[in-house]
Amino acid sequence: MVFPIVLYNGENTWNAPLEIADLIEKVPAIGEYGLHFKYLLLDENTYSKEMLLQIRNIVSTLFLAEAHYDIDLLAQELVNLYQREQDKPAVSLLLNWFRQLAEHGRVSPEDYAQLDYVYRSEEEVRTMLAATLERERKISMTKAKLMGLSKDK
Repeated sequence: MVFPIVLYNGENTWNAPLEIADLIEKVPAIGEYGLHFKYLLLDENTYSKEMLLQIRNIVSTLFLAEAHYDIDLLAQELVNLYQREQDKPAVSLLLNWFRQLAEHGRVSPEDYAQLDYVYRSEEEVRTMLAATLERERKISMTKAKLMGLSKDK
């Protein structure tokens, strides 16, 4: 299955036809076998900040960054995204995209550093919490064994 999508982030209003046949030259020799389908237009500028904040996923955070740039809001959304999103590598890729923007002068290095700091701090807290919980579990198991409450008996 092919699902055609156009992601548009330009400043001007999108005004091209949504029917692909209206965009390409007609070839009479192929007649009805020419391309005839519509594509789904995702125009970032048609989504309000409020709408994107309600959606709250990786794509909406990307759209928020491109269409409604506010570094403090993005930092908060990155934390929210990290907490909610199961696919941590995807969140990491979004942060990498910001790094690429900084490296190519599209956002300030300071803005990227702020996002990176927020992300790394959140990641570190989760890692430390997981390690603490695992350590406490092991201590509880050891105490249970010592008290004869273990299932291993």
